[in-house]
Amino acid sequence: MAIPTSRAWGRRPARSTRRSRTSPASATRRTRTRRSTSSSRGVGESACSGRTRRSSTRSVGGFSPTTPALWRRVKRSRSTEPSRCWRAAPTSCASGRRSCRRAWGIRAGRSGRRVLPSASDEVGPGAKPDLSIIVVSYNTRELLCRCLESIAASLARTPVLRAETIVVDNASTDGSAQAATERFPWARVIARESNGGFAAANNEGIAASRGRIILLLNSDTEVLERALAELVDAFDRHPDAGIVGGHLLNPDGSEQESCFRFPGLAQQLLDFFPINHRLATSRLNGRYPARMAGEEHEIDHPLGACFAIRREVIDAIGPLDAGFFMYCEEIDWAMRARRAGWTAWYAPKALVIHHGGASTRQVRGPMLVELYRSRFRYWGKHKEPLFVWAARRIVHAGIAREQSRWRRLHHRGELSDDRLSELQEAARAIWKL
Repeated sequence: MAIPTSRAWGRRPARSTRRSRTSPASATRRTRTRRSTSSSRGVGESACSGRTRRSSTRSVGGFSPTTPALWRRVKRSRSTEPSRCWRAAPTSCASGRRSCRRAWGIRAGRSGRRVLPSASDEVGPGAKPDLSIIVVSYNTRELLCRCLESIAASLARTPVLRAETIVVDNASTDGSAQAATERFPWARVIARESNGGFAAANNEGIAASRGRIILLLNSDTEVLERALAELVDAFDRHPDAGIVGGHLLNPDGSEQESCFRFPGLAQQLLDFFPINHRLATSRLNGRYPARMAGEEHEIDHPLGACFAIRREVIDAIGPLDAGFFMYCEEIDWAMRARRAGWTAWYAPKALVIHHGGASTRQVRGPMLVELYRSRFRYWGKHKEPLFVWAARRIVHAGIAREQSRWRRLHHRGELSDDRLSELQEAARAIWKL
C-alpha cells in the first residue's frame, strides 16, 4: 500500500529548515510584497478563499489552523507511517471527540498514544495470535456482519491483544460468505460446499487457526466493550482453566443463562413436566443462582454461543465430536476436558449479546429432532445404560404429552396446519431414535 502524502492526510508539508541562499535584497523585496498584499486584502481574509479567519491564527507543528484536532492527536502518536483505517471515514464528526475517534478507527493504547489501526487486526505470519475467533454462520448475513463489527470494535479497545478472526460459512444461500469477504477483508472466510453441522464447521476453523486460545462465537452474537480481552485474562488468572464462558445478555439487556451444570435425569424430566416454576431456575434443573451472575466462579460448562478453550486442551482431548450435528457438542467437549483434569470458568465481565436461535428457527422441526439425537448421543457416551434407558422413557412420555398439546392448539386455531404437520413428523422421528 502506498504511503499517503502529508497533504493527503490533512496537513501542510513541513517547511524546510534550510537557510535560503537568496540575497538580502531579494528577501526584502518579498517581505514588502507580502505586506502590501495582506494590507490590500483586509484584516482576517484568507488568500486562498473568501472565508475569513482570525488574523492571529497561524500554523502550528506543520498543521493548518482548520485541520481537525483529530489529526493533531494522530501526529503526536509518533507513528512513522499512518495505516489504513478499518472503517470508512465518517461524513461528520459533530457527534463528539470520542465518537469521532471511534468512527475513524482510532484507538487508544494503554500508554495513552493514539494510533491508527491497520485494515486488519491480524498478526504477522511469523507471530502467533493470543486469540483465534471462529464464527460459524448459516444464512445469518446481517447478524454475521453485526457480529464482525462488534469484534472489530472490541479489538480496537485492546490493541495489545493479538487476534485473528475466521468465518466458516455452512453453505449459506443468503450471501453471507460474500458479504463477510467484501465488508471485512481482515477476516478469513472459509466457504463450505455443504452444511456438515456446527461441530464440523468449527473443527475446520480450529484446524486453520493459530491462537493459543480458541473462541467459538455464534454468528448471532455481539461482543461488548473488552469482552474478548476479559476472556483471555480469565485464562491467565486461572492456569488450570481449560474452558471459559462469557456473560450472555438478551438483546434488551436482560440476563440470559450463560452456564450450566452437566445434565441429569431431573433436568430432562423438568423439560417436559415443570412441577413448579421455582424448580426451573434451581440447581436441580442445572442452573446456577442468579446472584452469581456478577461473580467469577467455576462451572460445569458454558453455553456454546461463547465458548473459549485452550489449545492445549484440544491437543489433549481432540476437537469437537462431529457426530453432533447441532446441540450438546459443547457439553461433550466440556465433559471430556473435565475428565482430563481441566476446569471451566465463567467470566462475568465478558459481556456478549446473544440473539439466540437465528439459524435453528429456520427449520424448527428438523432441529427438534437433532436436539434429541444429540442428547441420546451424549448420554450414550457419558452415562450408564440404566440412565440412558430412563432418559429415553422420559423423552417418549414427554413427546406424547407435547403431541396432545399441539392438537389442542391446532383445534383452537393457534397452530397452523403446516406447523402441526411439521411437529408431528418431528415427533415420529424422535420416537424412532
